[in-house]
Amino acid sequence: MTRKRKLSGATPATRDLTRSALDPKAAEEARAFQAGLDALFDYYLEHGCPCRFPRFRATVARDTREVGAAHFTTWEQQWLVNRFDARVELSDKEIGPLGHRGRCARCGAEVDRWSEEPFRSAWIDYLRITAAPGTQELGAHLHTPVPYVNPFFSAAPQDHQRDLAHVVQASYPRVSAEVWLAWMRELAGGSVRV
Repeated sequence: MTRKRKLSGATPATRDLTRSALDPKAAEEARAFQAGLDALFDYYLEHGCPCRFPRFRATVARDTREVGAAHFTTWEQQWLVNRFDARVELSDKEIGPLGHRGRCARCGAEVDRWSEEPFRSAWIDYLRITAAPGTQELGAHLHTPVPYVNPFFSAAPQDHQRDLAHVVQASYPRVSAEVWLAWMRELAGGSVRV
């Protein structure tokens, strides 16, 4: 069984609580983005499942080691991984020491879910989904590096001699929440149903 983890002292569901005491506008923006993420996940489930959206798969699988800066993530990535756990049923589920694997009960995609603790009590959740052979993609293909909305943060202590946050931010395009949500919702063929 996977144990409950904290990510740098907060979770995607509670991160705006500490910010709200300091900046009410930031808290309101966080709540609006959270509502957008909820609607995005509902949209995926209305169309079948998130496994059939290549941009979703790329976002939840993003691993910043690919750009030479390990253990960075964003709130939207962590939130989507946790929403997938909560709302997508798996068949043939096998529990491992730090995660699980199985098949999506809706489309048969292979799901590999794990967590890493790069620093004491600071966890990052990862999700790799491999579409089932012959499955038709519902979402638009990925033609760009995976964009992000919320700033990257590290779950591990940083080497102050090297600015790894700058490396990560330079490797992925930052976009507004509205642009990102539309990009994530885009259907194969370029149409978006809102």
